[in-house]
Amino acid sequence: MQQLADIATKRWGKKLSSDKLKNLLDKYNRPENCEDIKATKVNPKIWNQLNPNKRKVDLQLSNMQQVVRKVTFATLQTTNALLQNASCSTNSNLIMQSVDVVALLGQVNTQLAQFASEQIKPALKLEYSTICSAEVLLTSQYLFGDELAKQLQDARESSKISQSCNSRSFEQNTERGSPRSCCVAGLASPRLVSQSSGDAETGTNLSQSKKGPTLVTKSSRGSTPNLAQIEPPSLSLIRESLGEVLNSEGHVKYNIVGAWDRGLELHSVDDTDMDPIDLWTANTKPEDSWSEKHRLEEKQRGTRKQRDLTGQAWIPRWFVSLEDPDSGTFCYVYKGGLIFAIA
Repeated sequence: MQQLADIATKRWGKKLSSDKLKNLLDKYNRPENCEDIKATKVNPKIWNQLNPNKRKVDLQLSNMQQVVRKVTFATLQTTNALLQNASCSTNSNLIMQSVDVVALLGQVNTQLAQFASEQIKPALKLEYSTICSAEVLLTSQYLFGDELAKQLQDARESSKISQSCNSRSFEQNTERGSPRSCCVAGLASPRLVSQSSGDAETGTNLSQSKKGPTLVTKSSRGSTPNLAQIEPPSLSLIRESLGEVLNSEGHVKYNIVGAWDRGLELHSVDDTDMDPIDLWTANTKPEDSWSEKHRLEEKQRGTRKQRDLTGQAWIPRWFVSLEDPDSGTFCYVYKGGLIFAIA
């Protein structure tokens, strides 16, 4: 028994050479009547969307699953030999232990497959993420099942239904004036907030924003005001509130931020005449090409280059993190409200 323990201790935690591993794997083949114990691979349509790092991780997991399968085959061969003389009480116990080993190996293989799905999840659009937790038939040769198109369609429909239910629930809360409706980025009326982005003179930074946004204007419930129609007195309040984070030069642009049910609008206001100029409108509905993964897109609109930097934060139904490096203006969103910053 000690000799066996010494062998196990020597082998445990030691990486085998490539040749040694190959020789061991080649010794144990799949039994002919166990065709469902086979390798699964990522569906081609999803594999083509993965970056090199994701593919590398998937291949590593696949190699681990191969070892698990080979150990299973070796155990099955041992069990089959014991079954030739199952009447022996010793063999009977060994058979039960071998079956337990196969069950445990099956558990490991299932967990590895689930981990493989989860590590691919960030690369998928949010509306398709549910396919990573869907149950797949044992007979399937693909990680996400043999009917990927149907699964994607079902996931999309499920996402739309979920968003519709959330939308109705939000609208009902807004109509009742629910305090909870003021704590998400889907406000019925815009919340105008300001926060320094780390100016040396003010000594503040965005990490302090966790204390909560600063309310600048009074919001009216049950309506979605047009920011372009904001009267100069309100703009004066904004100018006064943001004065500490703006430099002293004469033609600094202010930016009004409003978030409500279907999107987020930013307007640029010149310091001299206070005329609102529509800068851009960002539609933040997840079903419209927005996703959780970090993605940097360059867009050209007239002479102004804009960037849409998505994936910085996630809020139920809405998320946005916009950056305009040319004007030094940044808009950050976090769970609980908007943080507005002028660099």
